[in-house]
Amino acid sequence: MSVWSLVASACAAVPVASAVQSGPAHLPAAVVLVVPPAIRFQRVQDEVEVALPEAGRVAYEAKLMAAARAAVERSGLAMASLSRDPDMESAFSALRASELRLARGLTNDATLTAMLRLATGNPDVAVLVHALEATVGPGGTWNAWSGAITSSMSRSAFRAALVMCSSGKVLWAQQVELRDLPAVDASTFQDALTTLYASFPRKAVSRP
Repeated sequence: MSVWSLVASACAAVPVASAVQSGPAHLPAAVVLVVPPAIRFQRVQDEVEVALPEAGRVAYEAKLMAAARAAVERSGLAMASLSRDPDMESAFSALRASELRLARGLTNDATLTAMLRLATGNPDVAVLVHALEATVGPGGTWNAWSGAITSSMSRSAFRAALVMCSSGKVLWAQQVELRDLPAVDASTFQDALTTLYASFPRKAVSRP
């Protein structure tokens, strides 16, 4: 597994891809469970979490989820849905509690245990975990019309990781950073998501 960095530009709102963990470009058959995104905004000066208005959170979640699902569809990998079994739902909730960490490609005993439970009955299932973390500079304000939190010191990081549940192996992980926090409908927001999933692995084609 290689680690590399790519600096796209020094411009403030241009996506910068970094801290990449690239696995194989092609994967054997796997079933991918896309986890709803984790979103955390905090103030840069004291790291206190900033509460997003519900409309803003919903807009961010929808955009992030759409990008993750589109990446899986392009890859040719099958997409899984969560069983309504109480044990599966409990394991899923435990996984989501560590989602910000797992989106960085980092695992711990709690996430490994949760993923093993999710793999019960389907050893080929993998989870796609993704997150948006942002720091808002002093004087940051929410613009209800544009969907942006404005501040000259705002930063944002888009993260995603594909992890095999049966082994806890990180198959792929990527991070994209912006020296800005664009509105959810801004082109730079979409550019960040495009860059995030540009190296997402594809399903291996079996040869006769």
